[in-house]
Amino acid sequence: MFYQLCPNCNEEATVDFYYHKQEEYCFCNSCGYMRTIELKPGAWRKTFDGITSDDYIVTVVNNPYGAFYYKYYSSDVGAQGTLKNEEEAKAFMMMCIESNLVSEAYIKRYEHGVITKNQIIPIVID
Repeated sequence: MFYQLCPNCNEEATVDFYYHKQEEYCFCNSCGYMRTIELKPGAWRKTFDGITSDDYIVTVVNNPYGAFYYKYYSSDVGAQGTLKNEEEAKAFMMMCIESNLVSEAYIKRYEHGVITKNQIIPIVID
């Protein structure tokens, strides 16, 4: 695992490369930028020399709605990921609010050159 500058917000993005499957995953937890490079099903059966660029599936989410994070009361670790649009963000917020199991949840967004954090749980009143 290593870090690179996020092409969307210029913060640190995590890059993980799985050499045994020749797959790469990049995620920015500041803005939600995501890039995956994965082998198509069945391509892993080819020899390394036989794999071409046509054998890969590249998925990029350049300007996502934001990045989410949540953690359950019963766990010390949380989950994070990309929210592609406002509809996904609303669904995420409703899931967190309606669940009695989520101890912490927030959304980070990159807008107009600024990263903001919207705390969902615990509810913070300014």
